[in-house]
Amino acid sequence: MRTRLFDSAVALSAAAGAGLELILSLAPPNPHGLAGTVIDYFSYFTLDTNVLVAVAMGWSALAPESGPGKFFSKPGVRAAVTLYILLVALVYHFMLREIWTPYGWEKIANFILHYVTPVMMLSNWLLISRKDGLRLSQVPPWMAFPAVYAALVMLRGQLTGIYPYGFLNVAQIGWGASLMNVAGMILSMGLAGCVMVVAARRLPHGEMGASPAK
Repeated sequence: MRTRLFDSAVALSAAAGAGLELILSLAPPNPHGLAGTVIDYFSYFTLDTNVLVAVAMGWSALAPESGPGKFFSKPGVRAAVTLYILLVALVYHFMLREIWTPYGWEKIANFILHYVTPVMMLSNWLLISRKDGLRLSQVPPWMAFPAVYAALVMLRGQLTGIYPYGFLNVAQIGWGASLMNVAGMILSMGLAGCVMVVAARRLPHGEMGASPAK
């Protein structure tokens, strides 16, 4: 029960931040229309990851015995999702915080997306998530999500000239710098994943550690 309540809290936090940001994006004046706004919304790694957290943790909390519930509760999947939302927090705090100052409801959504949900997700992983069976060989596949995201965003940028983040903006900083930024983030995430796997051997498994990984 404690695990499902904690999973629910994380899911609600992620859904609240992502939902509020969507509402603010759709509010008038909205020059992009519904379709353009939705496409732009999902071009941000922050929002994609928070939606992923909401789905993963929500399914684990509401239907843990279902196929998706069991999948999102697997140690490797849970660790990967935690890693992605940590990247959201770290990139924002160290690379984006000084170049954008939100106000009002946008400031609230921003704080939830970049700080509240990442801290809650990390706490969930540290304290109660299953960590049995985590291996260093699992880390490279975890990098597929950010790598595919970067490839799609840069392809869209080439077609439309629109880049969600300055450090990926090929038009402004060039291909070399953009690819170096992508490589640096993926390598840093891989290193952080290795640290998580090693640390997992000394951390509590909590209620979810009762059954073996599959």
